[in-house]
Amino acid sequence: MEPTCFILLRHGETEANKAGILQGWYESPLDENGIKQVECAAEYLKDRHIDAIYCSDLQRAVQTAEIAAKYHPDAPIHHVHDLREWNCGVFEGHRQTEIKKEHPEVIQTFADEYIVPNMKNGETREVFQKRIDNFFYTTARENPGKTFLVITHGGTMGRIFRMAAGLVSPNNRIPMPTNASVSSILYLPDQNGWWLTEWNINHYLSHLNIVKTLVL
Repeated sequence: MEPTCFILLRHGETEANKAGILQGWYESPLDENGIKQVECAAEYLKDRHIDAIYCSDLQRAVQTAEIAAKYHPDAPIHHVHDLREWNCGVFEGHRQTEIKKEHPEVIQTFADEYIVPNMKNGETREVFQKRIDNFFYTTARENPGKTFLVITHGGTMGRIFRMAAGLVSPNNRIPMPTNASVSSILYLPDQNGWWLTEWNINHYLSHLNIVKTLVL
């Protein structure tokens, strides 16, 4: 069987990103710069073949999908709950600088696989990882040879990296992709495994602001 390709697009900058707020499932729309970022990403991807678009059902991802679909009018858009960001419970909607003072492990856990945070009223890392793995393995196995555009979130991208590239060693960090950056992975059915083919491509954003979204 042929490989299944997933082109990964992180949503554009939001008002909460710019304010340094930890989002999780907290809703925040794209800001003006974020819309411009996604328009540039859409232009970058316009010549790629895309069979369908899957996006998180959170507002910022849905907005990103609608813009990214500009050059792919025949690709249906599917809103997928399992592609949401990490549910960070009581920490959502608060500034990262404030969280870091009292619970630094909550912020650090996005880049450090060996920190075990207590996301009060949220998800464990294991539950988060399982829902991401389930989506990608199921979709890949059911669609050999297809190419999908997946629009999701920074924390979710960390889980995808973990799935495709494996565990990051304690002295290193999970690489965090910027808003509106492009990455891609291939599912290889003969090996029941993954190939990380691109990560954090964002040169087309060089004329726009890029916010560091997590305080690390």
